[in-house]
Amino acid sequence: MTQDYRYREIPADKSALQAVALNRTVTNTGGSGHLSVAPDPNTRDQYDKDTAVRPTPPHSSNLNWTKGATVSNLAQTSTGENRIVDFWNRGWEPTDLVVDMFGVYDRR
Repeated sequence: MTQDYRYREIPADKSALQAVALNRTVTNTGGSGHLSVAPDPNTRDQYDKDTAVRPTPPHSSNLNWTKGATVSNLAQTSTGENRIVDFWNRGWEPTDLVVDMFGVYDRR
């Protein structure tokens, strides 16, 4: 995953889901880079039917690393209207990403 993103649907049985608290860890970093996290404008149905459009990556950084480092950080992010979150590797070398969800925020 280099200068690219992976999307993940946030499982929830509540329709009022608004945001999540996530711990993200990068490891096996091939070079320096940073991670950006943002809600995805596409729906799960669009991804399933291969009609999703590539989202615009955010200009913010949620986690920075150097070559060979293992780094983690807690972040809170909106889930958007579709409960899908994008994880962007903004570095030029591959890295492994581990995501742990610690909590959810809903509008109720």
